[in-house]
Amino acid sequence: MKKITFDLCEKALKEVLEIKPEEAQNYAQQMLQSQPYMLIYLTTAAENNEIFNNAEIDILLSLGLTIWKIFYDNYKEIETIPEENIFKYDDENLNFVKSMASEDNILQSQEKLNEYINNYPQSEILKFIFQVLLENCRISDLRIANLFPLFIYLKTEIDCFVSAVKSEN
Repeated sequence: MKKITFDLCEKALKEVLEIKPEEAQNYAQQMLQSQPYMLIYLTTAAENNEIFNNAEIDILLSLGLTIWKIFYDNYKEIETIPEENIFKYDDENLNFVKSMASEDNILQSQEKLNEYINNYPQSEILKFIFQVLLENCRISDLRIANLFPLFIYLKTEIDCFVSAVKSEN
């Protein structure tokens, strides 16, 4: 699998942020056709999650669309992500964050996260998403307390796409 660069991530986000409201429905329709369960996962997380404010919902959906765009712009063949994969990766990511939270030493926890991200098959996408979330904590109403819940949803999406890309890409 070819590695996605930080620059490709930035390009995709820029394109998503430039989408006009009248074009947004077209992108949602494309995502629904190509990855229906992922779109349902993200919209359900946004609509049914009582902890997220409007800015956090906007960033979740914008970054969710950005991740979809990154993969569809850079890989020819992507399998439809089954619903059970979404639940599997969501559980794994939640357990990973819980294990980090149970670490006695914050420095140990940070080292564990850095090692995990650096060894991830698409580490630049993870770094990019985490950086955008951190930046939005400073410049918008994204609350630091919701950084990891948002990251879990988005990392779950990335995990699903990494597993759905056919090996010849």
